[in-house]
Amino acid sequence: MKKTYIILLIFFAILLMFPRHQITLLDLSAGLSYLSNQRPSEELTLKTNSWTYPIEPFISIPDYFLSFYDVKNQLISWLCWIVFFVVIFTVLQKKFMKILPGIILAILWFITFCLYVIFLPVNKYYAIPTAPNLALIDFHSHTIYSHDGFATPRYSITWHKRNGFNTWFITDHNSTNGVAVIRDMVQRDKINAKICYGQEISDKYNNHLLVFGLKKLNPPYSTEETKNIVKYVHNNGGAVIVAHWWEDRGSGFEKLYKSGVDGFEIYSHTKKMPAASEILKTIAFCREKNLIMTGGTNWHGWGARNDVWTTVKIEDWQKMQHAEVENIIVNSIRNRKTDMFRTVIIDRNEPKTNLRVVFEPFVGLYYCFIGLNIWQRIVWLLWLSIMLLIIEKHNAFSTEKKNKLISYVYIVLSLFLLFCGILCFIKWGQVAQYNHMLKDCSLFLASLAVLWGLAGAIKR
Repeated sequence: MKKTYIILLIFFAILLMFPRHQITLLDLSAGLSYLSNQRPSEELTLKTNSWTYPIEPFISIPDYFLSFYDVKNQLISWLCWIVFFVVIFTVLQKKFMKILPGIILAILWFITFCLYVIFLPVNKYYAIPTAPNLALIDFHSHTIYSHDGFATPRYSITWHKRNGFNTWFITDHNSTNGVAVIRDMVQRDKINAKICYGQEISDKYNNHLLVFGLKKLNPPYSTEETKNIVKYVHNNGGAVIVAHWWEDRGSGFEKLYKSGVDGFEIYSHTKKMPAASEILKTIAFCREKNLIMTGGTNWHGWGARNDVWTTVKIEDWQKMQHAEVENIIVNSIRNRKTDMFRTVIIDRNEPKTNLRVVFEPFVGLYYCFIGLNIWQRIVWLLWLSIMLLIIEKHNAFSTEKKNKLISYVYIVLSLFLLFCGILCFIKWGQVAQYNHMLKDCSLFLASLAVLWGLAGAIKR
């Protein structure tokens, strides 16, 4: 017990030594000031969900993982360091025959933890407007009516409201079916939100285009020139914004501009986020050409975290119908009223270098911890003490009893994953003509359940 308390005291002392690292809201639409003087948003205030304090460690770590800017490489870094420490620990114990099983089990735990991060339905931060008549808009979101969407219409409402949005476009891939469903739910439940028609499509150059304001588009689009799609949309009263252009696909700025697009998405969630220099380049181009700049979550249904909002001031928008708000926004985009749109992001003010990626677990957790206030750090200490006491209690058991207990944990986890896989499959059956992600997810969860079941059987 003395050893446990010494570890706790050292950990708490280290936590208290960290200076508080402020997380702020930045107004990206301020343009070149984004890097120079870090202009904070004057229209939004960032809030922390106070009810998450008692479970702070279980919220902060997923929030940190969901803030990755180079997802693949940062996850690889984590996995490599985990394997490294498993090997070192096993070698020091001189249990050489357990190196490979230890690595396999560590990878299995890491994959399961990533699922927890992805599907945890609790967000740490949200934004609230400081000015009246301010619509907080998400210009880019998906539902299960997209081929790669995971969010049901009901969860789309829940997620957006939790993150402070009061208006959002449903931009499913090649489908607008989700909009009517969500509008009916909002109307029936008297929810203060406006849902707008959108769609994400690809042209022959694989540019991803967000089309706003049209209930229906006539396929095919994938064989069409960008300018033909834009012309069709404009002729039918809609607007076109280029989505996540930084993913090295499609045409360049100048060619897209000449095709007649109304603007560019300057921030959204993708596997690899744009560098600050790329954002600045886009902002400068949009300012020069008088193009609209928007921000979108590109939310597909996984991850509770959000760090981008676009604000538009609309007088008495709460009293309007969905279509009225949609028309005001779409017409403002078409008429290039650039001053109406402000994209605001959460700025963690952290280094984003290749060297950081190499040492990601250490650098990332450091910034995760120094973002905590004193009360959050105390909660971390309490949970750490509980975990250490559980470990000590577990170590006091006989080997046979420990193996049996671990086996039960693995089997329960296996059954839970299997249950989740079945739910995904049932959900997929309802939207099979639009979606394949749910089917793939159900098969993956079932496979993972089998592996945990085997691990439980072996441990017994």
